[in-house]
Amino acid sequence: MTRNLSQTPDQLPWTAFFGRVGAVAGAIALPIVLLLGQPAVAWAESGRSPSLPPRPPVRLERSAEISGDHWRDLLGSQVIYLGEIHDRFADVPIKLEVIHRVFQQVENFSPSGPHGQRMMGQRTIGQQTTGRLTIALEMFQQPAQALLDDYIAGRIDEATLRDRTEYADRWGYDWEIIAPILRWARANGVAVRALNVPAEVTRQIARGGWEQLDTEAARWLPPIAEMQLGPPTYRAWLREIYDTIHQQHGASAQNSTQNPTDQEARFGGFFAAQVSWDETMAAGVARSLQGPGDRVVVILGRGHMVYGWGVPDRVARRKPGVVQRSILLGPLDELAPIRDGRAISDYWWSESRGF
Repeated sequence: MTRNLSQTPDQLPWTAFFGRVGAVAGAIALPIVLLLGQPAVAWAESGRSPSLPPRPPVRLERSAEISGDHWRDLLGSQVIYLGEIHDRFADVPIKLEVIHRVFQQVENFSPSGPHGQRMMGQRTIGQQTTGRLTIALEMFQQPAQALLDDYIAGRIDEATLRDRTEYADRWGYDWEIIAPILRWARANGVAVRALNVPAEVTRQIARGGWEQLDTEAARWLPPIAEMQLGPPTYRAWLREIYDTIHQQHGASAQNSTQNPTDQEARFGGFFAAQVSWDETMAAGVARSLQGPGDRVVVILGRGHMVYGWGVPDRVARRKPGVVQRSILLGPLDELAPIRDGRAISDYWWSESRGF
């Protein structure tokens, strides 16, 4: 596999692990103040009442056996997150199934849908019956947006898209994991949004922090005033992962001699990189919700979705009242179904059986 441009050689031991909980920048030193205060909007479980006790995710298996109530719950949401293991081919049919069902829902609402009018028996959101579906992808960095638009519109072919987005270098996972989603979107005229931060911006953050970004780099991030490095529970979870990886792979001689202050600074860089991606992706999802009838299906690494701490809560902060649901794809591995009063996801689709 081609190495992601956002990874430096000393970060490579992290790649395999974080491919299972979400892509994240490695342990990079970053002189940045950790703003760990609570946000203006509480970090409540997105889309659900914070008064409800957490429950383990509902397990989904065969598509034909999923209850109508579960599909209605999913299709009644404005945002559905598909938290993936990046190199896992087996979940492609699940992604297509969810996307196609949401597309059918939007089409059935729309006057331009398959019957030229709103179909009877469909639920409205507010008083609006029109909307559009957007597929939002972590796999593409934001400068690729114009190329994605050209591909969906039929102005460029797939090979050109792959080459000009520098997919092999900037993402690196097998093209055929994401290609079926892109082909479906093109065939159905569905918008695709590039969510990720350019690798060049990640490198600037590593060198000097958010405040030192030049104008060109800063335009790919949300305003600094909107970015929040909480909540503390998210930070604690990532710190456990960070420490575990160091123990498993062994710290370098330089790192092993670092004092606690230096080690905290390195973890601060690691956490800031993850949050930069979370905030930027959340801003992209929020921009896709222009009207009450709009829907977004987000495909992203599990680490950006689980427990709602990464992207979902940050979307909810930007879009109060947004209804969101999350589906964890693949095995649970070492992830706890409930942690710190949060369910890992709303649903868990462990296998793509029955397609």
